[in-house]
Amino acid sequence: MTLTVYLDGIYNITATAYDMVGNIGSATNSNILVDTGLPALNFTSPTEVNASHINRTWAQANITIDESSLNNFTFNWNGANYTIYDDSLVLALNFNNNSAIGENSSTVVDVSKYSNNGTCYNGTYPYCNWTNSGKYGSGIVLDGANDYINVNDTAELNMGDTMAIMFWFKPNQTYTTSTPYAPIVSQPSYYDIAIRGGYMVFTKDQNNVSSTTSTWTQGQWYHVMATSDGSKIRIYVNGVFQGEVPLGTDFPVYNSSGSAIAKFTAGGDIILKGTCTSGGSCTSPPDGSFVIQNSTGSAKAYVDSSGNLCIEDANCSDYDSDCSSPGDGSFILQDASGSNVAYLNATGNMCLVGGLTESGSP
Repeated sequence: MTLTVYLDGIYNITATAYDMVGNIGSATNSNILVDTGLPALNFTSPTEVNASHINRTWAQANITIDESSLNNFTFNWNGANYTIYDDSLVLALNFNNNSAIGENSSTVVDVSKYSNNGTCYNGTYPYCNWTNSGKYGSGIVLDGANDYINVNDTAELNMGDTMAIMFWFKPNQTYTTSTPYAPIVSQPSYYDIAIRGGYMVFTKDQNNVSSTTSTWTQGQWYHVMATSDGSKIRIYVNGVFQGEVPLGTDFPVYNSSGSAIAKFTAGGDIILKGTCTSGGSCTSPPDGSFVIQNSTGSAKAYVDSSGNLCIEDANCSDYDSDCSSPGDGSFILQDASGSNVAYLNATGNMCLVGGLTESGSP
């Protein structure tokens, strides 16, 4: 691809591209016109040099916009509009150590219209460990132990079923399926993004979707995006779709290291990391277990921290067409319509509209 860019005094950009879609010798012209009043645009590195020729299928443009109440910023290419920014954005942490907008030794500025600025912490001490080697300019180094950035909970951050979260990160160690839990973004009771057992997992309303990527190489940049459209949640890595699950009432169970060890799904299934045992006593669950008790406090079923299920039911292979009568004291799972699809009751009996999977991947 050859791309030539010219800028003149009224911010007129003319781009001529060859072989943009595999058609050798083809040419496409596009123009972007911006008036000389606000919003004012400034193009800085790593924008391509004027009148330069590049031998790749993409080009970078770093654009600064000076405007106090920007509604949207749209890129038009060959008649198609691509929205880069609009005022539905509820949080955009700048991470550039820019004192001109208020960033300093403890503050990261939110450049959305809501100004939900973040405070960096090193343990309990407010401190931003700035670096000049961010993805674009500066960035924040977090030590993986007690460093974090806190943004106060506000109404606009409780985004409901329609949302998108994206970020760049560069791990300071290689994460694989044998490395520990690493939280990245979390708003308790609403959503969570973390590396769990090597996979990037997006959890929303007790539903979780995992990346197919399971190795995150030390020193390499990754772009992660998690989305919800009200019916499905999805995850992307470096712009590549990794997986999706329908929104429902799935109930994941994690151990103390943050690894998923069991899941009760909205389809009435149980997926175990371990195995199921039945027909005996479950009165002595190990520490860290998810426990079902009767009214006297006696354990009748549990999932231990390795993902093994113990039930006092006759067998582990129950398949039921109807779970509508669980009885008092039961742990109940419902689908999106409110119908019971599974339960473990206070006598240790299990009902599943779906099935049980052992040695699975919750």
